[in-house]
Amino acid sequence: MVINRDKTAAFSGHRSFKINNGMQLLFSEMDDPADTLSARIEHAVRQLCEKGYDTFLCGMAEGFDLMAGEAVLKLAGEFPSIRLLAIIPYPGQASSFDHETREAYDMVLSGAEAQTTICNRYSHDCFHRRNDFLTDNSSALICYYNGSKGGTAYTVRRAMQQGAEIINLYR
Repeated sequence: MVINRDKTAAFSGHRSFKINNGMQLLFSEMDDPADTLSARIEHAVRQLCEKGYDTFLCGMAEGFDLMAGEAVLKLAGEFPSIRLLAIIPYPGQASSFDHETREAYDMVLSGAEAQTTICNRYSHDCFHRRNDFLTDNSSALICYYNGSKGGTAYTVRRAMQQGAEIINLYR
C-alpha cells in the first residue's frame, strides 16, 4: 500500500460515549440536518478532496472514526478517485463493540480499499502506535477534539508538531 502523505488525511475523535455524554446533543432530531456532525465531516472531507486529497486513513474506533469512514464511502460517488484505508490497531478490535457499532465497523471495513493491522495482538501501546501511523502518513487531520486528555489529544498534538493541517469539528 503506497501512501502519498501530501494527499492523505487522517481522522481522530472521541468515541460515541464521549460525543453523546453531555458534550452536545449531536444526534438529536432537533438538530439542523446541515449542521450534524456527519454533515460537518462530509463537508471537511469534500473540502480536502477539492484541494487534491485522495486518501483517507480511518483508525476504525467506534464513534467519530467510523462516522468519518462512512462519510468517505458516501462521497466516493462524487469523488471517484478517493480511497479509504482502514488502519486497525490489533486483530479483534471490534470484538467488544455492540451490534450496531459492529455493523458500521464491518461496512466501513468492507468499503475500504485496503487495511493495515498495526500490532499482531492487543498491547498497552497498540492505540498509540496506530495513532502514530495516522500522523506519520498524513498531512491533514480531521478531528473532533474537545480539549480533554486521551488518544485524540495525543494525535492532535503529534499532528500539529508535524505541521499537519488540523480541521477540528468540535463546537
